[in-house]
Amino acid sequence: MPTKFYLTDHADGGVIVKFFKDRESVKSYANVDEDFFKRDNAIFVKKDRDYLIVYVKDEWKAYFLAGRYIKNSPFKEFIIDLREIESKDKAIIGILSTSYIFDRYKSEKQEKIIKFICDDKEKVKEYITLMEAQYLARDLANEPPNVLNPETYEKKIIEIFKGLPVNIKVLHYDDLIREGLNLLVYVGKGSIYKPRLVILEYNLKDNPIVLVGKAITFDTGGYSLKPTDYMYNMHGDMSGSAAVIGALYAIAKNKKDIPIVALIPIAENVISGESYKVNDIIKAYNGKTVEVTNTDAEGRLTLADAIAYSAKYNPKAIIEVSTLTGGQIIALGHEIAAAMGEKDLVNKAIEAGKEVYELVWELPLYEGYRELLKSAVADIKNANGREAHAIQGGLFLKEFSPIEKFLHLDIAGPAIANRAIPSAYKGLTGFGVRLLYKLVQKL
Repeated sequence: MPTKFYLTDHADGGVIVKFFKDRESVKSYANVDEDFFKRDNAIFVKKDRDYLIVYVKDEWKAYFLAGRYIKNSPFKEFIIDLREIESKDKAIIGILSTSYIFDRYKSEKQEKIIKFICDDKEKVKEYITLMEAQYLARDLANEPPNVLNPETYEKKIIEIFKGLPVNIKVLHYDDLIREGLNLLVYVGKGSIYKPRLVILEYNLKDNPIVLVGKAITFDTGGYSLKPTDYMYNMHGDMSGSAAVIGALYAIAKNKKDIPIVALIPIAENVISGESYKVNDIIKAYNGKTVEVTNTDAEGRLTLADAIAYSAKYNPKAIIEVSTLTGGQIIALGHEIAAAMGEKDLVNKAIEAGKEVYELVWELPLYEGYRELLKSAVADIKNANGREAHAIQGGLFLKEFSPIEKFLHLDIAGPAIANRAIPSAYKGLTGFGVRLLYKLVQKL
């Protein structure tokens, strides 16, 4: 995370990036004429030693462009003057979204220092912390699979929450077997790094909100082996859990009075003599039996056990986040996540997403498609071809929720973007941190 950012009181020591509310302010300050306003709402002006980036519209596009400019600029240090604009949260989110750099494993590092000047420090500090949390999630997702595995991921989670009021419990392999989380056991038992369930408790009271994040540290597809091109970037198949961890980090650091339990079922889906197989029948934590028809539909198995396990907490709501299906990408692409579940939760997710530019759209949990998951030999099968694939995933997970107030967020496209999108460059985006942070405050 070589981009560093914080508040400052002084407009010196770096390139000034200044925003204005209206054209007249721009003209007065930068001495430009009307022709400057024809450039896609963005005007680049060189004045003395400072490069001024001025925008006449307080909109997401302007801030994303500013972040890209900062990332690609030869300059190292920037002063962002937010005092004249209203949407300081938009500016911070937009600029820091597109100025993120992951060069931990490069010989030459590219450090950027971004300082914010503002007149509402508490609000700005909150959103700086939120973006720090999203950077943390992106760093986790970008770690290569030879670095991040179930064992090291557990250690990183413990390190992240050190010093914060978050209680951490871990169910290791033998604990999972004893507790009956057999779906999680089966998915991860083929790896030398055995599966585990990391439990994070914050501000624990009756009826907490439970967040569940998919944490497959690498997904080969198992015996339903992925082609090489489809295996690329599958170290990011834990992006759902990274979003949950990032959101909880921001909630805890900003001292939000919201009871949260986060469940992170960690596994690695690889091939060995001990790996689970097609036609296996596995008894889940809630007692249902599952016929495995595709070992590459592994994420829903690990999540199903975690969702069922949440019954221990008598939750107010369950929100699950995962890079679950290619069907989500086909339906909604790389800029919009799919939401399925209880109507009020879906609506609040859509609303929250608009506020922080992590966009969400509803896919229906059409009960007619439940027929696709019927098994002749078990209570349910884990997958059935490509028809309504994203909805199949949501319907499967719903079977394991102990309550009606359940939301499934399939973030496969926005979290692992195979092209540049407005809010991020191509790659692993940390999608979901901002969305979850806003959403839980609406419940």
